[in-house]
Amino acid sequence: MQFVQSWDDFQNGVTVYIEADENVAYAYLFVNQEFKSMVWLYNTSGTPDIPDWVTGINYKAPCRNSSEFVSSQQILPQEPPHDLVVITKLRDSDACQVEIGIIDHSTNSLQLLAILREDQKCGWSNNASKDSCVAKSSDSMPFSAIEMNSCWKDKPRDDKDYHVLEMTK
Repeated sequence: MQFVQSWDDFQNGVTVYIEADENVAYAYLFVNQEFKSMVWLYNTSGTPDIPDWVTGINYKAPCRNSSEFVSSQQILPQEPPHDLVVITKLRDSDACQVEIGIIDHSTNSLQLLAILREDQKCGWSNNASKDSCVAKSSDSMPFSAIEMNSCWKDKPRDDKDYHVLEMTK
């Protein structure tokens, strides 16, 4: 089972793909149809102690992040029936920045999940406990993750700065 959702800002040449399968979810940023950045969002089938590419178990790209790199306080989508992923496109200097979050239905608020930037091949994930080749931890963000998270939690869901993607199975 695999699903892919995308969001396009044709005026600025920005496309974001969210891909999830039975093992993992990732996001990819393209600017003017050129790959710029990717980030691991979360594991969908548990977190292995040893990376899949080392053990060969469940090995297929993209791979799950192993426990060494996964936060003990992960932000995960709610089920059922849908996972709603929110995407915001911002401009910071000349670099495109995309923020990805999840709607928390119990509080009707947003939780910041990850940030992709055009000038960084690997994005930041609030689910990463430390930097790896698939996600940088929020501790290494060049801005305050606490400020970003509190800003997200206070945003009303009908704000026009973002687009909601319905992630269904």
